[in-house]
Amino acid sequence: MEDRLQTMRDTLQDALDDLSSTRTPSEAKTCALHRIERYLAAACILKESSEDLFNFNALQYTFECNVPLRLILWISASTSTLEALTNKGSMDRLTDRELLASKLSSQLALSLSLIQGVSLNHSPSKAFLGRKYALEASASSSRHLSACISSSIDTPSRSAAPVTPPLSSVVIDTLLCILVDAPAALRAFEDASGTQAIVKILKRAGTPREVRQVTHRQ
Repeated sequence: MEDRLQTMRDTLQDALDDLSSTRTPSEAKTCALHRIERYLAAACILKESSEDLFNFNALQYTFECNVPLRLILWISASTSTLEALTNKGSMDRLTDRELLASKLSSQLALSLSLIQGVSLNHSPSKAFLGRKYALEASASSSRHLSACISSSIDTPSRSAAPVTPPLSSVVIDTLLCILVDAPAALRAFEDASGTQAIVKILKRAGTPREVRQVTHRQ
């Protein structure tokens, strides 16, 4: 058990460090996110391997391996970068800008999905994400992302496989995972002007119609 725990600790810490480093290439950041995803998926899907889920949750009590804490800092910085990339005057070549924005958008979608998974499987992490600081960061990121939603990065590429869900949908799903059955978190989210941020996302011309429809049903 100690060997499995140490291996998971080392892998998670290295992956989160790679993601946080400004010197890490984009492709390496994507690989880091996938390494975290594999551990979370194995812990949640392989029911016979309760040890993996126990180890993963135990590591969430450490600063260096707490996935939501490390990811939310990276997401806050990356949403500003994405907003700059989707600004038409930010780069000379449209194709270069779109390529970089598409990669970052996919990384953000994956990181938000990881936060969903951890919040649904580790109650203390869900409680942390429902606190004022984390919700203010989420609301701020949502406001930045609302400015990017209408660009082509939120529309899946016809040649891409597998298809990445619209970023607007992932943002809303993540907030739902954090706020469900959490009245205190919901009040904190409202105080952080999170509701207005979601309204802006839904009103954006580029937000897919199915995202609006699902949100209205919920």
